[in-house]
Amino acid sequence: MPISRREEPYPKDLTEAKQLWRQRVRYEYLQEKLARIGTKSNNVAKADSKADLKPKETNSDTAAPEKKKTDAEEIVELLTRRYNRTLHYFKELDADDVLERYLTSLAHVYDPHSDYMNKIGADNFAIGMNLALFGIGAELFQSEDGYCTIRRLTPNGPAEKSKKLKPNDRIVAVAQGEAQCVDVVDMNLNKAVQLIRGPKGTEVRLTIIPAA
Repeated sequence: MPISRREEPYPKDLTEAKQLWRQRVRYEYLQEKLARIGTKSNNVAKADSKADLKPKETNSDTAAPEKKKTDAEEIVELLTRRYNRTLHYFKELDADDVLERYLTSLAHVYDPHSDYMNKIGADNFAIGMNLALFGIGAELFQSEDGYCTIRRLTPNGPAEKSKKLKPNDRIVAVAQGEAQCVDVVDMNLNKAVQLIRGPKGTEVRLTIIPAA
């Protein structure tokens, strides 16, 4: 199966398209399976090098452990989450996002160094060029489960000074001033950042799940 289909023709009908997707999913499944085999081999080698000499205590009253999922079941769940997250991302695209991608593709036909930026892209570009940003002072990323998560706090920033936030806290809702909270779980990270970011002096209220 060719990994990149950039030079390949489009499928001629729905049946061929489904077969291509089936091959793609099989490829991703096998990737995950091989990665788990490699991880298990490493763990077995480490376990063999450290013998446990302490006697193990047993308790007959202990409840039976829950049935552990097989590797196959875990991989299917992982791939399902991955595809659902991708589908959600495309469903979140609005007219401005689609226009930005279309006009950027059109610009690249004439000049590979030219891009079209919508308002969010232009604002981010201006921040990078001016090296000036008003915000809560936190670097964010989107975790695999769809949460907007704090990667690190900027020294002496509002978030650090508040003593209420720390790395790996997950943000579930955002509100500015007296406005109503907006759910940001599974929201595009750029859009979540726009809700958090504001002019200097803006009050921002975050609903979080604290890191364990």
